[in-house]
Amino acid sequence: MKVLLILACGVVGFVIAVGVAGLFLPATRSTTGTREIAAPAGRVWTLLTDFRAQPSWRQEIATVEVLDSEPGRERWIERPRRGPAIHFRTERQQAPFEWIVAFDGPATGQWTGRLEELPDGRVRVQVKEVATVSNPWMRVLARLAFDPQAFVDRYLADLARAAERESP
Repeated sequence: MKVLLILACGVVGFVIAVGVAGLFLPATRSTTGTREIAAPAGRVWTLLTDFRAQPSWRQEIATVEVLDSEPGRERWIERPRRGPAIHFRTERQQAPFEWIVAFDGPATGQWTGRLEELPDGRVRVQVKEVATVSNPWMRVLARLAFDPQAFVDRYLADLARAAERESP
């Protein structure tokens, strides 16, 4: 009985320690990535904004469920191959140069994609993600299990691969 009590106290102490550690971590993290892609801006824009087709070129996405497809008011759910579903909605769109979406899931925040046409026919894509994790225990888990910079880098690599594969 004494061993169970000590074990229970240890588990409770660990949970409290993780929560306290989470209180000291910033709730909001911001990540930015940039990549030049050898494809026209229109092609890249189509890949970015056709969220229904993203599972065909994004390695991490299993499915997309469309909730509303009205232009400029799109809402959808991405179901990753690993992890919980994420709800998205278009906040602002200025074709073919800027697309801002809000998201809710384990974190809430905003994702911004900006395109800049380069003189040689390529396009520079900048992606910025700002995510907030309110729950202090989830902040610790997010720090241990999710690298936002690696995610943005994979996203841009997948985008470049898809855009360049389709370009003449």
